Amino acid sequence: MKLFSGDDKGRVVFTALDLDQGVCKPLLLLEESSGVVQMEYSHQVLLVSTQQRSLLYCTQTQEVQQLGTKPRKSSGRFGACFLPALCKQSDLQVFAARPGLRLWRSDVRGQVEDTRLLKPLFNTQVPQFELFPRPGPTGAFRPADRQLGLLCCFLREGWILSWNEYSLYVLDCVSEVIIGALESSGDIVSVSCCDNEIFILKGDRDIIRLSNSPEGLASNLSELSIRLSSPLTAPTILPPTGSVETAQPIRTMAIIVEGGGREERGGGGGKGLSDEGEKEEAEEVEEAEEQEEQLEVTDSWLTG
Repeated sequence: MKLFSGDDKGRVVFTALDLDQGVCKPLLLLEESSGVVQMEYSHQVLLVSTQQRSLLYCTQTQEVQQLGTKPRKSSGRFGACFLPALCKQSDLQVFAARPGLRLWRSDVRGQVEDTRLLKPLFNTQVPQFELFPRPGPTGAFRPADRQLGLLCCFLREGWILSWNEYSLYVLDCVSEVIIGALESSGDIVSVSCCDNEIFILKGDRDIIRLSNSPEGLASNLSELSIRLSSPLTAPTILPPTGSVETAQPIRTMAIIVEGGGREERGGGGGKGLSDEGEKEEAEEVEEAEEQEEQLEVTDSWLTG
């Protein structure tokens, strides 16, 4: 069994596990200058996203290819994912989140082929996923500047699920529409999806499930595909009648840290996203420079 792991120090480790023999052999593959936020593996290529850049590591040749020509000027939890396809390694495609609601599509060599500007999609009212009423306070802080976060492909070709600490978005990158969003949720720890289900783990250990059918009932995915054949009907993927369920909270105890005090969760995450908004103009300049450099690299390759 192969296990790839990354930590907040920027270390990426490959571990070979032999469960029969009880043997575990770790090997350090990479050591980045900033923390790892997301990883994905396909066709013997490891896609690693850190606070400053995304890169491709070929496990056969040990070669590293950076997405784009240089790291981001501002750090953040921006992820990347492979596009699902039955293809050979050389045909792999990658989606990578960028500041300012931008999305890169690159090849397996890290060359950016397309930049999608998603900000205009947010200029109109964003369709929201409706949750069942929940006990306790409702609503939470939402940064003034919306941003993409970690990425994964979801349900249909061209659909992207993106999430950060405060919000979750499902986007159709083919039709360029927002399928739905969950904003001001706050304290999102992790998100996972399987088929037509999205599971959101909150900091208080609540689990929110988003789906087109109640839990325990088989879902007819072919029927769902027909219903969602038009972007205009896409928001019906998660109707508020029986589609969203919340698990009962798990009882927890306060963590006692050294010195006898209780550990408190910090709320400083909002400042980083606010800083991203203030640097948006600089990011747009960086994006233009990145595209110019990419064109120069392509031209030199063609003329060579």
